[in-house]
Formats: sequence, C-alpha cells, structure tokens
Amino acid sequence: MKIVLGNIGVIRWAEFGLSPFTIICGDNNSGKSYASYAFYGFLYFFNTIYRLKLPDDFIGDFINSGSAVYDVDKSLDELNLIVADACEQYSRRIYVTFAAPETMFKDSTFKIVLEKEDVRILDSYSKNFKNNSTEMVQVLKKGAGDKLHFSWISAEGSNLISNSFKSMLALVFSDVIKEVIFGKILPSVFVTSAERTGAAIFSNDIVTVSIPNDKDSAINSRYPLPIKDNVDFIRNFDFISRLSGNLCELHHDILEEFVKIAGGRYAKDSTTGNVLFEPTGSKRKYQMAQSASSVRALMDLFFYLKHVAAPGQLIIIDEPELNLHPSRQIMMARLLTMLVKFGLRVMITTHSDYIVREVNNLLLLGNHNGSKAVDEILDKYGINKGSLISHESVSVYSAKRDLIKIPGFNRRQRVDTLVESTFNPDFGFEGLLLDDTLKMVNLMQQDILLADYEN
Repeated sequence: MKIVLGNIGVIRWAEFGLSPFTIICGDNNSGKSYASYAFYGFLYFFNTIYRLKLPDDFIGDFINSGSAVYDVDKSLDELNLIVADACEQYSRRIYVTFAAPETMFKDSTFKIVLEKEDVRILDSYSKNFKNNSTEMVQVLKKGAGDKLHFSWISAEGSNLISNSFKSMLALVFSDVIKEVIFGKILPSVFVTSAERTGAAIFSNDIVTVSIPNDKDSAINSRYPLPIKDNVDFIRNFDFISRLSGNLCELHHDILEEFVKIAGGRYAKDSTTGNVLFEPTGSKRKYQMAQSASSVRALMDLFFYLKHVAAPGQLIIIDEPELNLHPSRQIMMARLLTMLVKFGLRVMITTHSDYIVREVNNLLLLGNHNGSKAVDEILDKYGINKGSLISHESVSVYSAKRDLIKIPGFNRRQRVDTLVESTFNPDFGFEGLLLDDTLKMVNLMQQDILLADYEN
C-alpha cells in the first residue's frame, strides 16, 4: 500500500507505505502528525461515512426475490477504483479531520494505491441484522469462495419497502461489503493523541460537540478528529471497561509488560466512576489528577489494550514517549514490537531516539533469533522474546526537507516530505534525523573536553 500526501499542512508532497510497524520520526513542526492524522481521518471516513456503490437494482432485486448475491472477487484495478473514489471524496473534506477552515486545505490531495499483496478478502463471514428485536437479514460467506449471500430471515422485512428502508438496507449492505473486501486492507483504527495527558483530567470539561460548517453540509468539530475521538474514548470508559479485548485474552503477558512501563495498574472506581491508579507495591489508589503525568499519558492505551484491542486493528500513537523516563521509553519500544508480533498494526510519530534505537536492537536480535547468543542477551537485559521482530515488518521515515521529484515538475524540489530510512543488516536503519542531533551533542562534548582553556 502506498499513501500519497499533497499539500497537507507543512507537507508539500510525501509517499509512504503502511508496514506492520510504521515509525515516523523528525523535528517539531515537520509534518509527522499531519501524516498520521490524515491517514487516521481517511480510515475513519472510509469505514464510517463512505458509501460503496452497489449494482443497479441490487436492493430492488433483493426485496422482490428475498435474496441476492454479491461477487467480492474483485481485481486489483477494481479495488483501486473504489479506493480512488473514496480518496477523492475525502480530499475534498480533509479539512474536517483537522478542524480547520476549508481554505487551508483547498489544494490538498490524499491518495492510496493498493498493491497485489494488499488484497486479502475475508475467507468467511456471517452476520444477522435486526429490526428492533426481530432478525431480518442474514449475510453469509462460506470458505474462500467469491460470493457474498444476502437473504431474508423474517417475512416481515419484505413488507417494509419504503424509501427509508431501502436506504437503510443500502447502508447496511455497503458496510458489509466494505468489511469483507477491505477489512484486512483498511483496518479499524484507534488513535491516542499527544493531548491525551490533559484529556485524562479534563475530558469532561472539553466540549467536543460537532458543529455545522457554514459553507456546506459537512460536520466539523472545534478539535481535530483524532483529538476529539481520543477524548470521546476516555469519556466512554464506563462502557469500554465492560468489554474484553481479544488481544489480551490471547496474550496475557501484554498487560504485564504494560504494567512495568506504567509502574502500576488502572481500575474504575465502581462508586464514583473515576479511573484510579495503584502503583506497584502499594495498596493506595490515586485519581488521575494526583498521579504522575506519565500515568495520565498511558491511561487510554491501557484501556484500549485491555478492553478493545484485537489482531488486525491499527493503533496510531502520537509520541508514545510522552512523559516517560528513557528506561521506560525502551520498555515502550519492546511493548510496541510485541503488539506487532501478536497481530496488531502500529504507527507512531516520535522524537525518541531511545525508542527508535531499541526497535533497531530488537530487529537485529530478531535476525539471529534462535541462537544461544540471542538467548543470553534476552536474559541479561530482561527482554521478552515476544518483542523480537523482523526488519521486514518495520518501516522508518524521517519528516524533513529534502530534494524530491514531484509529479508535474521537471526538476526536483526541496520541500517538506517523508524520507524512508534504508536498512543495513549489520546496524539496522540508517539515515535517521535523530542521528545528526546526537552527533552534534557528542562532538560538542568532545570539544569541551579537549578545549585549551588557558589561552
């Protein structure tokens, strides 16, 4: 999958791919969040708003005959046509994602190009849909066949042929077909924004109610969509805490690794509904306002992992190092690679050299997994073997100014973009923006130590 950004925030033009683990690092105001937020906004738009175009008379034939069949065996070209249509619609309303005036994004473009290896249609699917308490429609796909079968369950449905009912069926069928065809390509997504520390305390005081946009019928918010959704997730802890995340059910050690980073556990107070934090080795529990900033920064990630996360989902984390000590940033890197190893897709934006270098260490160890030397290193540094990852699963991009070829221009342009880091099998990823800063600090320290202060 290739994601192409044009004139989005500070980014003039950029192309990047979505790997199981995608890292975007760089300086402040270099476009990291613009890239991740734009992609989050598209996934939200595609999965919740975009309507797939059904064949002519598909709904009418279904109502008249009581059944219908949809061929989900689409070619790569057909899938790219669908995605291109969705991208075109999204580009026209991308300003909604950033809660910005339309004029700021009037020249913005967002494109996704699928590749052959991206095509992964669900092998099987089964779901019944209800009207009130009556089951009305069944959707079924068995095995690796290419047909999706829609059929009535209740005869009551065949009598409900109003235009609103037809529209409802079209919406339901569109969502089902999108899930079967694109569920593994354009996954459901969770985002934790850099504003999460404040949201942990002030979520009930933040107004995220959507407000009408003056220029068209699109719905805008006073906050960028990722921040709004992050706040809404925290507000819904009462409901979320009743769920059970599939990922943690399959891999119990995920939360144990998380507890090491947070330094304790979170729980809902059944009386007040507040989130409390109990430090490891202590019997006292603290509200978020009395807890460390690192505790607040990790709160929503804990509830997501424990109650929501499932293999195949994508999680986008803006600055996972937020408020963490360097030793815990290293532990965070290990947790993130573990999540990838267990089937979650991860995208992060980061300033943390500790996280990037630890990911490097883990993939270098992963290249030699199974050897006695690796086992000794894992034991010496207390690394969970589930954290080891292959370099094929990781992509690293630096947000910076660089000379690139932009379509429509004869010469290369120096613009703000994303530059992919190359992988060296001996040293890991090279050419990172953070390397220049570290070299400067080390050279300055060397100059200080070697300076002749008597002259």
